Amino acid sequence: RKRCQTLEHLLQNLKTNNFMLIGDFNFGDFDLKENDLLDKSQEEVHDLWKQIYNIDENPGYTFDPSRNICAQIMSDSQINRRFDRYLLHKLNNVYYSIEHLQLVGTETIPIDESNEKQINLSDHYALQLIIDFQTRIINHRSALVILPSTNHWPMIKSFCDGDGPSFVQWPPHFNLLWPFYYLNHSLDDQLDILLPLRILLSQISSFQIQVDDFDTFMENHVSFLKPNEKSTQLMKELFER
Repeated sequence: RKRCQTLEHLLQNLKTNNFMLIGDFNFGDFDLKENDLLDKSQEEVHDLWKQIYNIDENPGYTFDPSRNICAQIMSDSQINRRFDRYLLHKLNNVYYSIEHLQLVGTETIPIDESNEKQINLSDHYALQLIIDFQTRIINHRSALVILPSTNHWPMIKSFCDGDGPSFVQWPPHFNLLWPFYYLNHSLDDQLDILLPLRILLSQISSFQIQVDDFDTFMENHVSFLKPNEKSTQLMKELFER
């Protein structure tokens, strides 16, 4: 019960931060109450061993009485468990890649040279992790936008220099989020940013945007599309989602 309360307290009070929980959790993969708490937060809290390995093929037992003499001495049940973990809670401003994660300290050392008796270094094996963190960059050259269909472009070009280089770099669009994240086409970007956006947008009914007027910013050679009040409200609702 105390383990569940401690874990729940940490997950609730640190949920707005990037953090790692590292060490001996004193529960394994078959302790249901504790793992139910982690499962509820699995979108934000990543169990790094389970990200790298198939638990059925490589269970990652750090407490292993079947092979570890010290664990045999300490254990009443003689059940193998994955007590030690790296749990990572991350927000969208950070992404990571795991370069190395494995059990270490599995070897034995001699305790009596006369009879070649060996013992493990500890009743727990250790976990060695090498991880690369990078901060997501907010880029003023990146935006989440709505693009008018190309059949409307000739009409838009009539109000601006449609053959200029800026038209290719910044085609006609309606800004939803600007600036936006710099995307490097990594799997992390796909899972943490693009996939949630696709899921969100798939739940929204299609709507039309009606432009009533244009405006210009002559110094930067920019023309502004000005949606009517109803269209503006629809885009605000989309932005709030």
